[in-house]
Amino acid sequence: MIAEAGGGKIAAFAAHNGQLLWQYPDRATLLTLGEQHIYLRTEGNQAQSSHLHPTIHTLDLSTGQQQWATNFVDSSLGLALERDHVAYIWGSQLHALDASTGKARWLHKVPVCGPRPIFAVEAEHVYLVDHESSRPGAILAYHKDTGDVAWRIDPGTSGEPFSWLQAANNVLVVAHAVRKGLQIEGRSQVDGAILWVWPDDPSLLRADLSWRFVVGDGIIFVPVLQRSQSGEGIAAIGVDNGKELWRVSLHIGAMTEMSIVPGD
Repeated sequence: MIAEAGGGKIAAFAAHNGQLLWQYPDRATLLTLGEQHIYLRTEGNQAQSSHLHPTIHTLDLSTGQQQWATNFVDSSLGLALERDHVAYIWGSQLHALDASTGKARWLHKVPVCGPRPIFAVEAEHVYLVDHESSRPGAILAYHKDTGDVAWRIDPGTSGEPFSWLQAANNVLVVAHAVRKGLQIEGRSQVDGAILWVWPDDPSLLRADLSWRFVVGDGIIFVPVLQRSQSGEGIAAIGVDNGKELWRVSLHIGAMTEMSIVPGD
């Protein structure tokens, strides 16, 4: 278990008994947990330079021992993701690094991600939502090996930007506002073509809260409005075909967050 406390203190504890395993000695910000690593950000030394350039540190999850550290000129770094032994560090540029050594594989200037990162990696591509172009809210797919743009999907005729995406089961699942609600689409990871659309009634979904959607084991779990009572229920949608698998009514009001517990 990893804990981040006030003042930039980060430590690891054994989940079964709470024993302290290690503690990082300096002030740092936790970026993400990888398959075998933890990624931290520390700031430059203001006494040595008027420009504070961040450093990304990668530690072994079990021991806390530093594996590598890399300085970046990009001060906006704030998102990290590890997939298939590659670390993706995102600020004003997207940096793809070897997760074991920190050696750069490629970097690419990318649009800003907005207040909530909209970013995913699967199969051959890195996916993100563009918030910076003349038509913000487009989906961009980058080749994982080179960082080159593979394809781009602009917002639909309604002009509403894509607000959420996730990649699973070789399908790119995206969401964007439509008239009176929100629409979820399954798209091909090869070229972005639409494979399926859900629901038939977009007013069941709140357009401003698509970030609450959760994907796991080939299923999308979506909060849905309930017609006969207040609050929300949960619908389960198959990633492969967009078919609704089940829906349950809840009596807990509007949900602020959902999580999938390992083993469920």
